[in-house]
Amino acid sequence: MLKYLLGIGTFLLFLSSSAGILSTLYFITNKYDELDCDNLRDGILVGLGSIILLAISIFMFICNCCNRNICIKIVLFISCLLILISTGYNGYLYDNRSDNCTQYYKNNNVDEYYNYYIYGLLINSAIIIFTSLCFCCCKTD
Repeated sequence: MLKYLLGIGTFLLFLSSSAGILSTLYFITNKYDELDCDNLRDGILVGLGSIILLAISIFMFICNCCNRNICIKIVLFISCLLILISTGYNGYLYDNRSDNCTQYYKNNNVDEYYNYYIYGLLINSAIIIFTSLCFCCCKTD
């Protein structure tokens, strides 16, 4: 039963990572110049890089492109850790925005996207924690 939950969690994580990559790339191509206030551009790029690494490592894990032990212990662990770190970093940037930047982002319709971006990172983080707990409970062959 737990192995099925692990598979479902991995699939959901790959799906949410793919959606995060596509929506972030679309947003960056349209609003990149407007992200210069309070380093939100850095936060989005850090998150995008970690989501891309996560999607690649999950794809390699699913397709058996490398030894599963190596992928699970190194690449997948590092990419999941980077997602958690980028979630914290973006939360820090969100909490420490100046009032001028908050108003600037609201006027340029950037604030709404950034909120959804953080929600997406939180969903990825929750799926990572859920999948990690399932993986720790499963006995591997």
